[in-house]
Amino acid sequence: MPQREGFVCAGTWCWEHVKTIAHYPEAGAQATILREHTQAGGSAFAALSALRRFDADLPLYALGMIGEDEDGRALLAACHKLEAATFQLQTTAEAPTAHAVVIHAEHENARTRFYFPGANHLLAAEHFDFKHCLASWLHLSDYDLLERLHLPEAEFGAAAGKIFHAARAAGLSTALTVTAPEKILGANPLAQTLDYLILTARALEAFANEHAPSGEQEAAARLLQQGLRCGLALLGADRAWAMLRTGEQAEIKFSPPANAKNLSATSFGAGFLYGRYAGWNLERCLAAATVSQ
Repeated sequence: MPQREGFVCAGTWCWEHVKTIAHYPEAGAQATILREHTQAGGSAFAALSALRRFDADLPLYALGMIGEDEDGRALLAACHKLEAATFQLQTTAEAPTAHAVVIHAEHENARTRFYFPGANHLLAAEHFDFKHCLASWLHLSDYDLLERLHLPEAEFGAAAGKIFHAARAAGLSTALTVTAPEKILGANPLAQTLDYLILTARALEAFANEHAPSGEQEAAARLLQQGLRCGLALLGADRAWAMLRTGEQAEIKFSPPANAKNLSATSFGAGFLYGRYAGWNLERCLAAATVSQ
């Protein structure tokens, strides 16, 4: 088995057009754009960026689908600036690169995102290659936005499960970030192919309502019982919390709670997973993961 090191980050890729306004107008009214710029975006790029901030020498691999267009070339250039390998960031003529218009309202300190999925809808199991990619960890995010990874797969429940099973067989640790309430985690063998699961409070609450009415602790225990090999981490509005299969737990509270607004689930997950990759204890993992990016 080859010597493996670093992370392959898979998920959505898009080019963002960010427009800053003073505050949101009423419906049908007008707001003046104060500033605007473009930038690389999508969950996979966010994960790569967060991991690079933690470790300047960490081997990084980009995986996903982009179009054969100017936005796609800009994303490739952004990855190269991070010194991330891009041979699995595949281009297609079937769809344009995904893009998003992001409205940043300074007064509310909030962002509203209008997203066009483009080539992201084409990412499928056959695009994941673990023979030529020498990463030791696979991190997939924005699973709810990647339609072809939801396709039924008899043995593993969904195409994503087949991907994670193949990654494990090749010697990689596997991790999934879930931001939307995914019922597929309830009765699906997908969890059995994962080492780590990163959840938002909303996603865990949805799972708890259906499968663990006693609350978060029972919900986390149920997920671990379903086959998670190592553990899970939760990003909530006022705290971050993690639990391992061994029973070890840790928690960090946000002060003030509004600080959580500046922390994306993808960046949180990347920070937590880097800590596990580096062998840190849970408290240090959470402390690193909850630094606003």
